[in-house]
Amino acid sequence: MLLGASAGQWLQCEALAGLLWPAQAPAAARRNLRKVVFDARAQPDTQDLQTTADALRWPVAGGR
Repeated sequence: MLLGASAGQWLQCEALAGLLWPAQAPAAARRNLRKVVFDARAQPDTQDLQTTADALRWPVAGGR
């Protein structure tokens, strides 16, 4: 939801992982984020999910 609400802006993976898993070590939080992104790509309507080595964005259309 955070990705969709960010109006298509790139979010840094390190910051996003820290928000989602604040009690985890940074490396573990990043691993968790990579797994969630991998799983999300298998779901319908996620083809717009964009990734780089350090950032994510999901430019969700206004009608969703």
